[in-house]
Amino acid sequence: MDFLDEVLLLFWSSLNNHDVKYIMVGGFATRFHGFNRSTDDLDIWLYDTLDNRKNLSAAPFWNVLTSPLLQSLKI
Repeated sequence: MDFLDEVLLLFWSSLNNHDVKYIMVGGFATRFHGFNRSTDDLDIWLYDTLDNRKNLSAAPFWNVLTSPLLQSLKI
């Protein structure tokens, strides 16, 4: 998985444009900092506040990928 992939850049832009507070963690974060670690998934930590949940649910790219997850968050 390439962290500069066009789809992933759209994902990051969607979160950033909607002021979602998050941290990239795991293998992607390791690769971002220049260390070689193969990964096939994306791990992020989301700041768990009501405002951040609302911002997250407003991010259109996030909604397409995770609609079942968003329903479970009870936003």
